[in-house]
Amino acid sequence: MNQVPPQAIDLEAAVLGAIIIDSEVLSKLSDLLRPEHFYKDNHQVIYAAVLKLAKAYKPVELLTVTQQLREDGTLEDIGGEYYLVDLTAKVASTANTEYHARKVIEMYLLREMITGAHETLKSAYDMDDCFEVLQKAEDRLQNIVITNVRAGARGMGALITEAVKSLEDKQRQVSEGVAMGISTGWAELDRLTGGWRPGELTILAGRPGMGKSSAVMCLLRNAAKSGVAVKIFSLEMGAGQLVNRLLSMEAEVPLEAIRRATLNPMQWQDFNLAAGKLAGMDIWVDDNLRMTAMDIRAGIRRAVQKDKVGLVAVDYIGLVKGNDKKIREQQIEEIVDVLKSS
Repeated sequence: MNQVPPQAIDLEAAVLGAIIIDSEVLSKLSDLLRPEHFYKDNHQVIYAAVLKLAKAYKPVELLTVTQQLREDGTLEDIGGEYYLVDLTAKVASTANTEYHARKVIEMYLLREMITGAHETLKSAYDMDDCFEVLQKAEDRLQNIVITNVRAGARGMGALITEAVKSLEDKQRQVSEGVAMGISTGWAELDRLTGGWRPGELTILAGRPGMGKSSAVMCLLRNAAKSGVAVKIFSLEMGAGQLVNRLLSMEAEVPLEAIRRATLNPMQWQDFNLAAGKLAGMDIWVDDNLRMTAMDIRAGIRRAVQKDKVGLVAVDYIGLVKGNDKKIREQQIEEIVDVLKSS
């Protein structure tokens, strides 16, 4: 079924006409509107010429736009000078141009979603790897959001107010001995790091057998005790092993006694109390042993959106599946970059 893609040709013309009539309009749109947002090719060419003039600090008006297009060799391609005159003649007012521009962008986003859906549909019919198709579909949508939905600029007054309040809050937390981020549960570590903070990637390094996994589980448990939802991607141990470690920590019962089922009556009592406490904590475990960085990133995003997870651990990066065509050092660098962007 051949359908015309979403478009707003009249609004595109109105936006371009308003820019040519009143160059002040461009200052409101240049950070918002891009040439590819326009559906018609000649509108893309005209707007690109307008941006070229603005970048060179030249005035944007009918004569300069005409001259720029002539220099670029595209004036006749867009319909000649008459077409530019016609664009300006149709503009009654520039008051609603920003609204018109946003509608133009919305049509572009719909076209991009349709394109992505067609690509996903083709991959599905070609019976490509199911999870790879899902990942690519999610990445396409995420890319549309990241590259087209941006927060506007904020004034210095608001930024200063926010900075002062942030510093006051931090100062109060320091004086009260409270971590500025999510508390690690270890006072000395909180003092050194300020706790776990949003957007940070922290790597816990050490030799094999030094207790890195146990330390990570302890830190996650501490965060969960403070009311934070946490999640671990475990590529080394299964969920059962992790739960046993947590029960051992919480009950203060030797892990070996849990493994061998040799708990004495007092230990059983402590074990049951610990089980009840842990069951009420917001802890999530993904023990899929063969995961790529993209799999983990997708899992993190779902966990944040669906389960409101505030702290995530990966145990451990060395087991994350990388690109086999690259050496391991390059794979690790790529994996870390993906996790940072999560």
